[in-house]
Amino acid sequence: MTDVLLRKRTKSEPQNATDWNNLGRTYGKLKRYDEAIEAFRQAVRVNPGYVCAWDNLASTYSDLKRYDYAIEAYRQLVRINPAHAETWYKLGVSLFRLKSYDGAIDAYRQAIRIYPDYARAWNNLGVSLLKLKRYDEAIEAFRQAVHINPKHVYAWIDLGHTYVLYGNKSAAMFVVRKLRHLDPDRADKLFSLIMQR
Repeated sequence: MTDVLLRKRTKSEPQNATDWNNLGRTYGKLKRYDEAIEAFRQAVRVNPGYVCAWDNLASTYSDLKRYDYAIEAYRQLVRINPAHAETWYKLGVSLFRLKSYDGAIDAYRQAIRIYPDYARAWNNLGVSLLKLKRYDEAIEAFRQAVHINPKHVYAWIDLGHTYVLYGNKSAAMFVVRKLRHLDPDRADKLFSLIMQR
């Protein structure tokens, strides 16, 4: 449906939150982001519990790097549906982008509490812990990520870098061997980093 038809529908049925949400999605596809945000905001004014519209609003803010607004929307989403791991994860990403590492850690832990096999959340938890120089905890998070998904290249890289920072060259070399099967170029870069220390 085009934006013209959706605008007509929202004028004739201004209390239809689905039409406002669809209008926002259409504006987003057209890269008319301010109009998309306003349509999503209208959708949640009409229906404050409309999860899809809140998620679209938060994602649009995040895509625009307006993380403070994205955080507000994700927090509203977790109030509506606190058992949704992906929303906690996205909240963690936005908090991390604003360098709110403690907040990101809390959000990733909530995502993991809901879905313990969430490898990306484990990895991002590790990165957030690493930013706070909490090396032991970061290593455990990265190890959990690669345990869940042994092909998670970024988790292996992050684990290897953390071992290097921690001064554990033998463990970092173990990671190089594992990584060599997944991404030889990155394994070589990690090996060079180890040799520089």
